[in-house]
Formats: sequence, C-alpha cells, structure tokens
Amino acid sequence: MDVLYFSIILTFFCLPIDGEKSTKFKKTVEYLVQYGYLEKNSMSNSSLLSGTSFRNSLREFQSFVGIPVTGKMDKPTMKMMSAPRCGVPDKSGKSNRVKRYTTDAVIWNMKHLTYKISKYSKQLKRNEIDTTIQKASNLWSKYTDLTFEPSKRGKIDIRFEERQHGDGDAFHGELAHAFSPQDGGAIHFDDSKRWKIGFGPGYDLYQTATHEFGHSLGLGHSKVKESVMWPYLPNTWKRDLHPDDIKGIQELYGKKTSCKCNSP
Repeated sequence: MDVLYFSIILTFFCLPIDGEKSTKFKKTVEYLVQYGYLEKNSMSNSSLLSGTSFRNSLREFQSFVGIPVTGKMDKPTMKMMSAPRCGVPDKSGKSNRVKRYTTDAVIWNMKHLTYKISKYSKQLKRNEIDTTIQKASNLWSKYTDLTFEPSKRGKIDIRFEERQHGDGDAFHGELAHAFSPQDGGAIHFDDSKRWKIGFGPGYDLYQTATHEFGHSLGLGHSKVKESVMWPYLPNTWKRDLHPDDIKGIQELYGKKTSCKCNSP
C-alpha cells in the first residue's frame, strides 16, 4: 500500500514529494472514504485512486460543503475536513446506515416511536440529558404526526460511548453517529467529547441529538448550512427545523395533520 500511495502522490504532486505531503494525502483519502466520496477499497486500488478520480472526489466533497471547487487539498478543504461533524457518510451507497435525503429512504412503519437512554454521559446530569433528548425528538414531532416516548424497552437505543463500542464503527473524532430505521435507529454520542446543555464551552447536545434523530428517522445529510441536517458543528442553526429539514421529513412521514406551524 505504501508503494501505491508513493506512486500516486508522485504523479499527483509532480515532485518533490515528502513525508508531510504523503501523510496529508493519506488522511484526505481516508476522510473521503469514510464519508462516502471514495469507494472503501480505494486505498488498495490504483485505478480508484488515480489523479482524476481523487480530484473528482475532492470536487464532489467541496461542492457538497459549499467551498470553492478546486479539486485540490487547499486550505479551505483541509479546514472543513478538520471541523467537528457527524460520523454518518454524506453520500448514499457507501454505508449500512442511512440513505440519502430522498423519499426512497427506509422509514419506520409506525408514527409512535419509543426510545431508551441505556448509557448516560459521565459529564451531565441524567435529568438534563432526559429533558434534552425529549426536546430534540419533539422538534421532529412539531412538523409531522410522529410522537416519541421514553421507555425501558424503547426501540431507539441511545448511548454515550467512547472509541470502540461494539457496533463495528469506532469513533475517530466525529461527534456522534446514528443508524437508519432499517438498522434500529440507534444513536451513539462520543463521550470523550465535551458536551454542554445551554451556554458554555463544549458541543451542543440539543443540536447534535436533533441531528441524529433525523438520521434515526431516515434522513441523510443536507447541503443547506442553516439546516439541522448539515453535517458539521457549529453552524448557523436557529434551534428549529429549517424549511429544508421540514421538506425532507414531511416527504418521508407526511405533514402534521393539525399543524399550525409554518412549513414549506
């Protein structure tokens, strides 16, 4: 694999090549693979890691996150790749978790969903977490007929974990990840991160939980930076669902039959 990387980097950067560029290239490839922009076997397949394929994958990523589309590992690209984000891939077909933000997503065949918090954070009080998780789920109820209820036998299992935690998908810096309805909708938060409820330093549990519930319901990531389904934190989310979020969830589950709120 090292020989493959060296030959690709040699072609890509057109000499001279050094250890720093090699490490940067490998990390970029790993990132593109993890979030669905390159096939999982790219690192051992020279045709998938050709200069053209690599640049096209970079362009696709740059286009999705709304930065200049250069096909290069420039400063805006590397800055985005180091930003805190959700662990769910941005593209469909590359993950066993969620499908893309479309009406063909697998959804729950019921409107009343239960959840359980089977492992709490070591950083926050249980009652604060309970309230925040309920608040996050209720935001999706605001625009649909979906309802959520905590239960000891809840269908959606919520846990605060670290590193390897038994689901085959260890945390590598991302804040959280979630599974699709087809795979049970579980939500896992990385408890090695600093979480907050309200003001102060740390990552906003309310925003992150609202985002992950979206995945548990079948939504993928959105390109709209103001939406809660934008994959990165922090962003300009206004603590309510954006019209883009509302459109997506209502495509999957329909509009709230008694909704008095604004919806697209």
